Amino acid sequence: MMPASGAGGRRFKSDQPHVNLYILFSPTSIGYNSKEMLSSVIPEQNFHDITSPYNMFKYSVRSELTRRYYERRIRTFFDYIGFLTGSEIEKRCNVFAKKGKRNNNWAIVNIIRFLQYEKERVERGEITAATLSNFVKSIKLFCEMGDITIHWKKITRGLPRPRLAANDRAPTIEEIRQLAEYPDRRIKPIIYTMLSSGIRLGAWDYLKWKHITPLTGVAGELLAARILVYAGDPQPTKLGSCIIILLSMQVAVPVGCIKFYLEC
Repeated sequence: MMPASGAGGRRFKSDQPHVNLYILFSPTSIGYNSKEMLSSVIPEQNFHDITSPYNMFKYSVRSELTRRYYERRIRTFFDYIGFLTGSEIEKRCNVFAKKGKRNNNWAIVNIIRFLQYEKERVERGEITAATLSNFVKSIKLFCEMGDITIHWKKITRGLPRPRLAANDRAPTIEEIRQLAEYPDRRIKPIIYTMLSSGIRLGAWDYLKWKHITPLTGVAGELLAARILVYAGDPQPTKLGSCIIILLSMQVAVPVGCIKFYLEC
């Protein structure tokens, strides 16, 4: 009888890569270098790509929408200091982190130059202190994930503190009408839904038509709609997914429009 070999003893070779599990899980694995153990599972080239400063920065931001905001602020920072203008954001992040780790003082000087410029804009009333704070958050997170050592307490000590409450206000009826008259058909359902429910912009990333349940009366008339918010989020808020009820007068138009928007 032929000896069993390969995958499942069926006498053929498996096309999957073999991993030395003894190295990973044996009691003596403590003496092994962690990078060598990971390299036995992940190819060397992919290992460096995954742990690059840019990819580590992307990994640290859970929301795709938040990541785009952070990248835009970091791009603004690079543009101001004139760093690799015209290059892709990934290359700019990786090269800046590499240079910043070699010359820590160079990174600090450029960060202070940029923050001083934005601080002066706050003093002139061009931007708010909250906007400046968001720049600090983005650059700080990138430096942390890129292993660039920065003493942030020293740098941020001279920056204005943002207001705890924004000066935002609810839009007027006339402003809402002007927004709803925008020719793009997708704008109206977005405006009506957010005004009626109060959901945040990030909720649209997880909202699907199956999360919306129209509530009708005895005669089949539309009374309200129930929306399950953040249903697809693997890490919802501490309160969990929320149920929001839209009143009939507010949702009579957008319920049909929402279906069109989510399915187009």
